[in-house]
This record gives sequence, structure tokens and C-alpha cells, in this order.
Amino acid sequence: MTSINLFPVETLQTLDTNKKNVRVSIDSYNSYVKISDGSNELNVIIDSEIMQAEILKNVLNMNFEYSEAKKRFLKQLFKNSVEQINKFKDSEKEELATYFVNNINTSEVKTNA
Repeated sequence: MTSINLFPVETLQTLDTNKKNVRVSIDSYNSYVKISDGSNELNVIIDSEIMQAEILKNVLNMNFEYSEAKKRFLKQLFKNSVEQINKFKDSEKEELATYFVNNINTSEVKTNA
């Protein structure tokens, strides 16, 4: 594996990932962005906590009002999150379920648990 030092960068360089294979990992052991065109590969290793914080920040900053694609993304993210939360202990699941019920904005009356 060849390593390169990208900093300090004297000019802005853009890598267009259209028609490229892009993989992103944000697990607790290794966070990275991997971009490949089949014969060449760029692997950027990123601190896991920084990667996770940036993803959360980006979800919070997304404008879903006019984008059906972004709404579909958020719905799928929610469904996937619930699947993962279902693996938690019951007390943790109850805490998150209570948070959701008490914080979702609907016309329904909220319950206090």
C-alpha cells in the first residue's frame, strides 16, 4: 500500500465519484471512505468519533422539505436505526421509545411515561 501526505494542500483538488465504487465504514474500530474505479483505489481513514459526529450533523442539517429522495433516505435511516435499537437491552429501548413518543410532533396527544 502506498501512502501519500495530502497536507498541506496548495490547491483545491476535486475527486468526482460518479461511476466509481464508493464504500463508507463508520464502525467503532475503523472509519474510512474507500473510492475505487476497479483498478485504482483511494482509502481515507478517518477518526470514528469525528466521522459519526459529522454524519449526525449532516442529517440534522439536511433540508427534507422539498426532496422526496431525502425523505426516503431519512425514513430508511429511521427503520435501520430501529432494527439496531431492537438489539439493545429492554431498559435502553424503553428510554428511546419514551423519547420518541414525547418528542415527535404530531396532532396526537403525547403520553407521559
